Amino acid sequence: MSKLHANEVSIGLNRALATSRRWAKTTGKKKNGEPISNSDRSARFLSDACKEIDQLINPGGELCPRFVCVDDAGTRHPGEWLLDGVWWETTSVDDGMNDGVPIKVHCAIECESQTSGREFFKDLGKLLVVSSDIKIFAAGISQLTPAGADTYVRTRVSQVERLLNKAGRAEGTTDWYLAFWPSPLAVNEKSLWSHLDSGSFAHLSVIRLYHRSSRPTRRSGRHQQAGRSLSIIKEMSP
Repeated sequence: MSKLHANEVSIGLNRALATSRRWAKTTGKKKNGEPISNSDRSARFLSDACKEIDQLINPGGELCPRFVCVDDAGTRHPGEWLLDGVWWETTSVDDGMNDGVPIKVHCAIECESQTSGREFFKDLGKLLVVSSDIKIFAAGISQLTPAGADTYVRTRVSQVERLLNKAGRAEGTTDWYLAFWPSPLAVNEKSLWSHLDSGSFAHLSVIRLYHRSSRPTRRSGRHQQAGRSLSIIKEMSP
């Protein structure tokens, strides 16, 4: 398994957003003739994000990735296992089974397009109770103004920091990534992504990524575990 680097994660997630937005813009209907829905847009972003993470963390294919894939025709191919995305290590057993048995989750991802606090913490809680070396939570945002988006993000980052610090040793060896992405859910009866194309909501056009490393800082020669914070990764264009 390759080590994730925060700047690479930022570039990968922004690239996934750009890819899924282009797909939604150019794909008017799915293969079955139904129009592309906002739920389809959300699933496609998850699919593209997981593919980007897979290239970073699993270039040699040592891990088994499980996540929903949405192809260019809008067809969803199943793959979700408890979480929106997992990369696990498996071992074989001598009983004729074709698939390996999962023994360790190395990376886990949850992606939520709903912007309410209830949905935010419901999905965050799934990650908190899973043991994984790396955890990524992509939370949708849709605030009308830059100030509103800044306030929302600061509030959520502070809340997540408190939860992680309260968890203490249980999360002390986990690399945490908290990403805020423009939810495609409707604004004025259209996807928010359509407003991004027209210039509205430009303050949401780039993913904001925060990272808390599994490596604690050192102070006075001792590991400092309490009060660790999420650091913002420099925002980059996709």
